[in-house]
Amino acid sequence: MDSFPAGSTRGQFRIAFTQVRHKKLPLEIRVSVGKLATNSAVYAAKVKGDLFLIAPAINHFMQNTAAMFKKLKCT
Repeated sequence: MDSFPAGSTRGQFRIAFTQVRHKKLPLEIRVSVGKLATNSAVYAAKVKGDLFLIAPAINHFMQNTAAMFKKLKCT
């Protein structure tokens, strides 16, 4: 799971989320901290990541290659 820096509120949420999941389900989630949400979305779109949390607006911008994804090459 990609995450913001560990010291941020969002980063702490993701770390706490994985700890709860480990207690309830037999699966392993590794948190990679210090990533931007936009980079995580691109990484997941390239099937190189499994789990990330972002604002829904980012999905819209990415799908329409708008805003911060204006120069994104879609294949």
